[in-house]
Amino acid sequence: MAKKAKRSTARSEEAKAKAKAKRAELCRKTAPFRNIIGANLSALLNGKELPFPRYAGCETLNDCLQVDYSRQTGENEWSSFRGWKEKGFSVKKGEKGFMIWSRPKEFKETVEVKNVQTGEVSEEEQKSMRFSIAYIFHAGQVQDESGNYPKSHLHAKVRELLKPLPLALPAPQESNDHEQAA
Repeated sequence: MAKKAKRSTARSEEAKAKAKAKRAELCRKTAPFRNIIGANLSALLNGKELPFPRYAGCETLNDCLQVDYSRQTGENEWSSFRGWKEKGFSVKKGEKGFMIWSRPKEFKETVEVKNVQTGEVSEEEQKSMRFSIAYIFHAGQVQDESGNYPKSHLHAKVRELLKPLPLALPAPQESNDHEQAA
């Protein structure tokens, strides 16, 4: 019985390490956005040009992440697993979500508090607010029961297909074959 307890403890420690690594990755991704949001807000308040126009309208770290994810994928419609389900779509098997910060959640933890005057140690329950990691999926990762994508995904595909078409054909290159023969 003791071996099973050790094994589950090892798994939970491994899961905690993975969660910590994902949280660190999301912290690295969102760190620059704090300055971007502040700089854009300051420029708006002072009637100046936005220093980061790509992130115009971003009020939160998640807004900025979504702008970056949209640039990577070409998709503009995003929702959570539950959000897509409520809209009548399901996430396709094997699709990986894009990390964002969740809404703040209240956590309770027991901490040891030492009384400086008496030296006694007691346990107190403290409440704190934390942000967890949540995942969102774009319209290209979901389908309805009939296998149809959301309309926003189809518009993105049309844009993608039209993108490589040149506006004009390039001018033909002149060959130097007749000069070399002489």
